[in-house]
Amino acid sequence: MGRYILFLYLLFLSEIVTSCRSHCDVVEGVKEININGVVSKKYRLDWNHNSPEIDFTNSANNDHVKYRVGENVHNIYLVFEKSGFWKYVQEGDSIVKKRDSFEIVVYRNEILARKFILDYGCK
Repeated sequence: MGRYILFLYLLFLSEIVTSCRSHCDVVEGVKEININGVVSKKYRLDWNHNSPEIDFTNSANNDHVKYRVGENVHNIYLVFEKSGFWKYVQEGDSIVKKRDSFEIVVYRNEILARKFILDYGCK
């Protein structure tokens, strides 16, 4: 019985490690994208554990962007992101993010409103 419980515990731990690793792999994809656009929609996905989402139009050259929602509308991965960016940003805000960086800049009414460093808890 003790071996069975130990096996289940180790299986559970391996699932946690694998889940964290895949999360951080997705986060590396966020680092690679270039954003120069306007937030068109801010919402939570009920069917996906109420995860925070924003859609934005993007004029930056992003041939490799993975999160395409529609024609020139993209989505950024914000699950477990804890900088406060999602809470702060509003529909209509302009957002700018350079490739190879987690810094994202928010402009509101064409004025620099705030800078954030996206923080997903990955090293």
